[in-house]
Amino acid sequence: MARARIALLLGLLCIPGAEVSGQRHSVRHFGPEQGLSNLAVQSLHQDRLGLLWIGTQNGLHRYDGAEMRRFGRQNGLPGERIESIYEMEDGTLWVATRNGLAYRSSPEGFAAVAHGEITELSGPAVLAGDRDNRLWVATPQGLFQGERDQRKGGWVLRRPPQPNVPATSVLVSAAGTVWFGCGVQLCRLEAGSLDVFGKTRGVPEDRWDAVLADAEGTLWIRSSKRLLALKRGASQFFPLIGAIPDSPDFGFLARDHDGNLLIPTGRGLQMLSHGMQTLIGEDAGLPSSSVSVALRDMEGLLWIGTQGGGLSAIVGYGRWAAWTKSEGLSSNVIWQMARDASGALWIGTDRGLNRMPVGGERWRAWTVRDGLGGDRVRAVAIAPDGAVWAGSAPGGLARLDPRTHQVQRFGAA
Repeated sequence: MARARIALLLGLLCIPGAEVSGQRHSVRHFGPEQGLSNLAVQSLHQDRLGLLWIGTQNGLHRYDGAEMRRFGRQNGLPGERIESIYEMEDGTLWVATRNGLAYRSSPEGFAAVAHGEITELSGPAVLAGDRDNRLWVATPQGLFQGERDQRKGGWVLRRPPQPNVPATSVLVSAAGTVWFGCGVQLCRLEAGSLDVFGKTRGVPEDRWDAVLADAEGTLWIRSSKRLLALKRGASQFFPLIGAIPDSPDFGFLARDHDGNLLIPTGRGLQMLSHGMQTLIGEDAGLPSSSVSVALRDMEGLLWIGTQGGGLSAIVGYGRWAAWTKSEGLSSNVIWQMARDASGALWIGTDRGLNRMPVGGERWRAWTVRDGLGGDRVRAVAIAPDGAVWAGSAPGGLARLDPRTHQVQRFGAA
């Protein structure tokens, strides 16, 4: 997939170290013309070979960086509405469809695993595996555990002791603890013992669609409208951040290799990084703000699945971004850039001198109206005293005082 990603990098503006909101990203969209058979993306997974698997409401797709391949009933899947995708430690790829469960049995085929009690699978986080290569499945009939039948081959599913309520999501921690949404509460299965988390432990009644553990040992749970955290060693959940926008359907959570929390919402993809929140929506280049799922791949590409807008790929998120007139620059024609001692970025454009402070949200522009000799600023330099010098052609030279922001012009005289 590296060749395709290199092509996507063309035309991007690189500003190392800058974190400025309101930026536009370089986005590539995937829809029917690119081989995606449905615009409602339900799940995403990158396998150990680097192939991207995309679950939609009309089939499973595999993308290798050049070609999109669709899998459906003709390939052994029990249904074509794909809910969840999971890869076991041994490399077995599992797919939960609305009509049942299947695993990849050959390079181009899947084998269904039938169980009389399981009538439906729904949600992007209903599959998990443990270190003993057992599969855990959250279903409307409860939580099931699957393991290989060593004598007959294939897989056998059984239902461990639990409340007689639907299971909505499942996670197996590194220590082997099984967390799952059970009815409108959260359950923990550890060493055969079941523990229920409800209102008295900070978990209000809701459908908990996703459970995620981060590198610091914090456990996150998500419904369509709530996000709660259980710190390492704590006994009670609490909201670590304020209210988040509602999810269009199921609440989903993911974590990238930098530790950022990816939170799909009905207003875009919300990212939580070291307490800072960023929202990526239509203003940043997405075709739809109704985000259902997200994934950061091995090479840093950020994939975002939407309900009705297909799949989008954002190149080099956190390293590359683009700013245009739409994001507040006074012109798209850039002549020169400089950064002052405070870290503020100064840009000479065809329509004046622009400044963005570190952590700022808006560009400020100086033009002829503010004292510049000309609007076409072709040279920018920062003096040792902090003054910003701007050379215009035509128009001559101007000095901007760093404290007062007053402009002094220097002409032929």
